[in-house]
Amino acid sequence: MKSKKLPFIPLAIVALSFSCEGNPSKAEDLPKADSSLYLNEKIQMGDTVLNLVKKGLAVPDIDYENFYLLTDNTFAGIAFKYQALIRHKDGRVNSLSYISDPYANKDAFQSDVTKFFKYMSARQYKMTVGSPEEDDQKLFKRKSQEYTWESPTKTVSLTIIKSEAAPGWGNDTYSMLVFVALQDSIVEKYHLKNLFYNQ
Repeated sequence: MKSKKLPFIPLAIVALSFSCEGNPSKAEDLPKADSSLYLNEKIQMGDTVLNLVKKGLAVPDIDYENFYLLTDNTFAGIAFKYQALIRHKDGRVNSLSYISDPYANKDAFQSDVTKFFKYMSARQYKMTVGSPEEDDQKLFKRKSQEYTWESPTKTVSLTIIKSEAAPGWGNDTYSMLVFVALQDSIVEKYHLKNLFYNQ
């Protein structure tokens, strides 16, 4: 579960430094019977990272203070080996993110992307497609495309990234980023806006 540096992922994606200081609310105060609060099968928004560690669902990141990694790095049947991160504020969970290791093999990458789409399609979420983006660097060009799936309670976004190396500077690589959060309506219903830093 060790984190590594991934220079070609945009800063907006990986700048996830979340403080674990303060006096987090007790996880048992949450209405656990409502499945709409769950980000995945086991983790509930508003739970504490320390509680997840006790349950064996998370471990502290040995490289970055106040980062907590999921012990299960799979989503949609895909192992996101670079990083499976619990995003939190003051020790209380607000969302999850998954980042794949770079794929050097295009076919393997495409196979996992197809698997992801099939997984989301089976859940009949509403899908929207974002505009493609390009970022030209000195030694490579990064192309990205975002897809978002929404249910009445949850939002799942997938960003697929292709890094095209300049001639003589290696091969093209591919990667995936997944972000899982609850719908604003659920956050507001349970008064959980305080779990985000922009509130």
